[in-house]
Amino acid sequence: MKTTEINYPDSFFDFSSGVDISSEDIETAIEEGVRELVNTRRNDYYIWSTGNTQVLLTKNIDLNVINVTVSKNYKEDTIYL
Repeated sequence: MKTTEINYPDSFFDFSSGVDISSEDIETAIEEGVRELVNTRRNDYYIWSTGNTQVLLTKNIDLNVINVTVSKNYKEDTIYL
């Protein structure tokens, strides 16, 4: 297996200078994600990213819950397998 070097934060793209996303837009993204996860059985996550914000919803079928994470000014990197 090839070893991948993680170099936080230097190799991560910083979204903090992206357009600031309003609370209303975030709430809309959350509502959309909940609808998507409730109406389909095949998806267990929903992700929405724009500007300086990322919204992640994960569905736990065993507990019958959806967890919501909102990240503003986040950093992200890609790991190639």
